[in-house]
Amino acid sequence: MIAEAKSHRGVICIHCHQPTPLTPAADHKAQKHKREEEDEFDILSTPLRCYWCHGEAIYAPTDVREFEGSPKKRRARAARAAS
Repeated sequence: MIAEAKSHRGVICIHCHQPTPLTPAADHKAQKHKREEEDEFDILSTPLRCYWCHGEAIYAPTDVREFEGSPKKRRARAARAAS
């Protein structure tokens, strides 16, 4: 049986440098930008919260990358506070 290679789209967190998957809204904006369908008044940047450090930053569609494998599970804030 041949297993399909899974991949996901995301950005590298500017705080902790871990891959963060895109939200559906951010993915839609990135796809729209890739197809060059945006108006000149569309906002191209998207705020995202990191799955690991919970830091928030604004990313442009040019920051989006394709990552191999499934996205990692979100780390709970309680676990972060305990460590």
